[in-house]
Amino acid sequence: MVQFELTTIVAWWGAIIATMVLVWDIYKWANRGARLEYTVKTNMKTYGDPTTKGMTFVTVRVSNTGDRTTTIENMGFLHYKNWIFQMARKPSFAAVVTNVGAPNPIPYEIKPGGIWDGMAQQEEDLISKANTGRLYCCIYHSGAKRPLMRRVKKIGSA
Repeated sequence: MVQFELTTIVAWWGAIIATMVLVWDIYKWANRGARLEYTVKTNMKTYGDPTTKGMTFVTVRVSNTGDRTTTIENMGFLHYKNWIFQMARKPSFAAVVTNVGAPNPIPYEIKPGGIWDGMAQQEEDLISKANTGRLYCCIYHSGAKRPLMRRVKKIGSA
Protein backbone atom coordinates (compact mmCIF):
# COMPACT_ATOMS: atom_id res chain seq x y z
CA MET A 1 0.00 0.00 0.00
CA VAL A 2 1.36 3.38 -1.04
CA GLN A 3 1.15 6.17 1.47
CA PHE A 4 1.07 9.77 0.31
CA GLU A 5 2.23 12.61 2.39
CA LEU A 6 -0.02 15.61 2.75
CA THR A 7 2.39 17.78 0.73
CA THR A 8 2.22 15.37 -2.24
CA ILE A 9 -1.58 15.48 -2.24
CA VAL A 10 -1.59 19.27 -2.01
CA ALA A 11 0.95 19.50 -4.86
CA TRP A 12 -1.20 17.29 -7.12
CA TRP A 13 -4.31 19.26 -6.20
CA GLY A 14 -2.56 22.53 -7.11
CA ALA A 15 -1.33 21.11 -10.43
CA ILE A 16 -4.84 19.96 -11.37
CA ILE A 17 -6.41 23.32 -10.50
CA ALA A 18 -3.70 25.26 -12.37
CA THR A 19 -4.24 23.10 -15.48
CA MET A 20 -8.01 23.67 -15.34
CA VAL A 21 -7.48 27.45 -15.06
CA LEU A 22 -5.09 27.40 -18.02
CA VAL A 23 -7.60 25.46 -20.16
CA TRP A 24 -10.38 27.90 -19.16
CA ASP A 25 -8.21 30.93 -20.09
CA ILE A 26 -7.40 29.40 -23.48
CA TYR A 27 -11.12 28.80 -24.09
CA LYS A 28 -11.98 32.40 -23.15
CA TRP A 29 -9.20 33.74 -25.40
CA ALA A 30 -10.36 31.66 -28.38
CA ASN A 31 -13.98 32.80 -28.00
CA ARG A 32 -13.53 36.51 -27.38
CA GLY A 33 -14.61 39.22 -29.79
CA ALA A 34 -17.73 39.87 -31.81
CA ARG A 35 -19.66 36.77 -32.77
CA LEU A 36 -22.39 37.39 -35.31
CA GLU A 37 -25.26 35.02 -35.99
CA TYR A 38 -27.77 35.77 -38.70
CA THR A 39 -30.73 34.50 -40.64
CA VAL A 40 -31.83 35.16 -44.21
CA LYS A 41 -35.49 34.94 -45.20
CA THR A 42 -36.97 35.24 -48.67
CA ASN A 43 -40.46 36.18 -49.95
CA MET A 44 -41.01 38.74 -47.21
CA LYS A 45 -43.54 41.58 -47.63
CA THR A 46 -43.98 44.79 -45.66
CA TYR A 47 -47.20 46.23 -44.28
CA GLY A 48 -47.97 49.80 -43.36
CA ASP A 49 -45.51 51.39 -45.79
CA PRO A 50 -47.19 52.53 -49.00
CA THR A 51 -43.81 53.01 -50.74
CA THR A 52 -43.10 49.26 -50.59
CA LYS A 53 -46.62 48.00 -51.31
CA GLY A 54 -46.55 44.96 -53.58
CA MET A 55 -42.78 44.52 -53.27
CA THR A 56 -41.05 41.37 -52.02
CA PHE A 57 -37.81 41.36 -50.02
CA VAL A 58 -34.95 39.20 -48.83
CA THR A 59 -34.57 40.10 -45.16
CA VAL A 60 -31.59 39.63 -42.86
CA ARG A 61 -31.44 39.72 -39.06
CA VAL A 62 -27.98 39.85 -37.45
CA SER A 63 -27.36 39.47 -33.70
CA ASN A 64 -24.07 39.96 -31.87
CA THR A 65 -23.68 37.16 -29.32
CA GLY A 66 -20.02 37.99 -28.64
CA ASP A 67 -18.44 40.23 -26.04
CA ARG A 68 -17.17 43.03 -28.32
CA THR A 69 -18.74 45.69 -30.50
CA THR A 70 -18.37 45.47 -34.29
CA THR A 71 -19.52 47.58 -37.22
CA ILE A 72 -21.61 46.16 -40.04
CA GLU A 73 -20.02 47.70 -43.10
CA ASN A 74 -21.99 46.20 -45.98
CA MET A 75 -24.58 43.69 -47.06
CA GLY A 76 -24.27 42.01 -50.43
CA PHE A 77 -24.77 38.94 -52.57
CA LEU A 78 -22.33 36.53 -54.21
CA HIS A 79 -23.36 33.97 -56.84
CA TYR A 80 -21.29 30.96 -57.83
CA LYS A 81 -22.11 28.77 -60.84
CA ASN A 82 -21.32 25.63 -58.83
CA TRP A 83 -19.35 24.42 -55.82
CA ILE A 84 -16.10 24.25 -57.78
CA PHE A 85 -16.21 28.00 -58.48
CA GLN A 86 -17.15 28.55 -54.85
CA MET A 87 -14.12 26.60 -53.61
CA ALA A 88 -11.92 28.66 -55.97
CA ARG A 89 -13.65 31.85 -54.69
CA LYS A 90 -14.60 32.89 -58.21
CA PRO A 91 -18.10 34.38 -58.10
CA SER A 92 -19.97 34.91 -61.36
CA PHE A 93 -21.89 37.80 -59.77
CA ALA A 94 -21.22 40.13 -56.86
CA ALA A 95 -23.46 42.94 -55.60
CA VAL A 96 -23.70 45.35 -52.69
CA VAL A 97 -27.06 46.44 -51.30
CA THR A 98 -27.02 50.25 -51.23
CA ASN A 99 -30.24 50.78 -49.28
CA VAL A 100 -30.80 48.17 -46.57
CA GLY A 101 -33.94 49.84 -45.23
CA ALA A 102 -34.68 51.97 -42.21
CA PRO A 103 -34.05 52.35 -39.32
CA ASN A 104 -30.61 50.71 -39.44
CA PRO A 105 -28.48 52.30 -42.16
CA ILE A 106 -24.98 51.06 -42.94
CA PRO A 107 -22.44 51.46 -41.41
CA TYR A 108 -24.11 50.30 -38.21
CA GLU A 109 -22.36 49.69 -34.89
CA ILE A 110 -23.73 46.54 -33.29
CA LYS A 111 -22.97 46.15 -29.60
CA PRO A 112 -22.92 42.84 -27.69
CA GLY A 113 -26.51 41.65 -27.45
CA GLY A 114 -27.54 44.04 -30.24
CA ILE A 115 -29.60 43.28 -33.34
CA TRP A 116 -29.47 44.72 -36.87
CA ASP A 117 -32.10 44.23 -39.56
CA GLY A 118 -31.58 44.76 -43.27
CA MET A 119 -33.41 43.93 -46.47
CA ALA A 120 -32.95 43.86 -50.22
CA GLN A 121 -35.61 43.94 -52.88
CA GLN A 122 -36.19 40.45 -54.26
CA GLU A 123 -35.94 41.14 -57.99
CA GLU A 124 -36.21 38.60 -60.83
CA ASP A 125 -32.43 38.62 -61.32
CA LEU A 126 -31.90 37.61 -57.67
CA ILE A 127 -34.58 34.89 -57.90
CA SER A 128 -32.93 33.48 -61.02
CA LYS A 129 -29.52 33.40 -59.34
CA ALA A 130 -30.91 31.71 -56.21
CA ASN A 131 -32.56 29.02 -58.33
CA THR A 132 -29.51 28.35 -60.54
CA GLY A 133 -26.17 27.84 -58.87
CA ARG A 134 -25.31 28.97 -55.37
CA LEU A 135 -26.42 32.41 -54.13
CA TYR A 136 -25.10 33.72 -50.82
CA CYS A 137 -26.13 36.72 -48.76
CA CYS A 138 -22.98 38.27 -47.28
CA ILE A 139 -22.49 40.46 -44.23
CA TYR A 140 -19.23 42.39 -44.13
CA HIS A 141 -18.18 43.63 -40.68
CA SER A 142 -15.13 45.20 -39.09
CA GLY A 143 -14.40 42.18 -36.90
CA ALA A 144 -13.47 39.86 -39.79
CA LYS A 145 -11.49 39.94 -43.01
CA ARG A 146 -13.97 37.79 -44.92
CA PRO A 147 -17.73 38.20 -45.06
CA LEU A 148 -20.17 36.01 -43.21
CA MET A 149 -22.02 34.04 -45.85
CA ARG A 150 -25.43 32.41 -45.63
CA ARG A 151 -26.88 30.53 -48.59
CA VAL A 152 -30.12 31.79 -50.07
CA LYS A 153 -32.19 28.71 -50.80
CA LYS A 154 -34.23 28.31 -53.94
CA ILE A 155 -36.89 31.01 -54.09
CA GLY A 156 -40.41 29.99 -55.07
CA SER A 157 -43.16 32.32 -56.13
CA ALA A 158 -44.01 35.02 -53.63
